[in-house]
Amino acid sequence: MSKIDKSPIIKGKHAILLLSSYGTDYLNNFLSQFNNDPRFDIYIHIAGKSLIDFENGETIINSNIKYCNYHHKSERFSLGMVDAMYDIMIIASSKYDYDFYHFFSESCYLVKSLDYFYNFFEKNKLYTYVHHFLNNNYLYKNQSNLLYKGSQWMSINRDIMKKILEKKYLFKKYKNEIQKNIIQIINGAADEFFYQQIIVKDICENKPEKCNVKNYNLRYIRWKNCSTLYCPNLLDISNVSEEEINHIKKNILIIRKIDYKNPKAIELIDKLKSLEK
Repeated sequence: MSKIDKSPIIKGKHAILLLSSYGTDYLNNFLSQFNNDPRFDIYIHIAGKSLIDFENGETIINSNIKYCNYHHKSERFSLGMVDAMYDIMIIASSKYDYDFYHFFSESCYLVKSLDYFYNFFEKNKLYTYVHHFLNNNYLYKNQSNLLYKGSQWMSINRDIMKKILEKKYLFKKYKNEIQKNIIQIINGAADEFFYQQIIVKDICENKPEKCNVKNYNLRYIRWKNCSTLYCPNLLDISNVSEEEINHIKKNILIIRKIDYKNPKAIELIDKLKSLEK
């Protein structure tokens, strides 16, 4: 199933790359944040485990969707997530030469206005925002210890996206290393280091500042007090401190995870947006 919007293309557009794994109501709520704004085109990957069932009449609200499809079984910790991210990057870049490519899930919420979000990146076109750090908990046979890890949620500018897709041979290389040579994984998932390797290690040759790669992704994710390994907290007005709110106000454009059906979560979003400057 695919859906293609043939509306006219305008300059200075951004691609929203949505990795969807919840139901239609969550998907529609996410899309409503972009409000059919022509500056943003939406590309959607529907995970195999998703509750969405278009064939039985479920529909997506009107939005600037350029592509929507089921494909890989992109469960967390799996290589399917790496494949899903790669495919949606290829599809988006083949349709238009976007200024930025932003990865989202339905639990991501903008804490600034669309104008603020768009203008921030347009003023910073030279930069790519990818959280990364050296991590030696991944142990491979015949593999260098220079292994980078970080959040899969990133904003990639045009230049770095082109370089990623030019190095398609690296996808096969790293996937083979993961599948055949892995000894041990501690504290991580494939999608949390795969693209950091390509961007920081291969494209930037371990010198991200030379590629204008910023070591933060402008997203706020809190991992404290999780009941399971690597489980991000669901955030709402009752569990986010004033210190966190001040940090988000100054440094953050997007927070996750937010359950829009929780009124206290929406109260948090409203408060953060009211602090926009």
